[in-house]
Amino acid sequence: TIRVYCRARPFLSGKHYGQSIVDYIGENGEIMIVNPDKPGKDARKMFSFNKVFGGNATQ
Repeated sequence: TIRVYCRARPFLSGKHYGQSIVDYIGENGEIMIVNPDKPGKDARKMFSFNKVFGGNATQ
């Protein structure tokens, strides 16, 4: 069995590059990413992992 985890790292201090592309982090291991360069529904992609750690999670 392989388990896959994802950590959405926060911006480094002093290195804020605009808005975050992480739109949604679900409790069930889903994360939605937004590409601002693509129009409409093609801008959003949903990925599933065993667990997703948000930007506030410690290492």
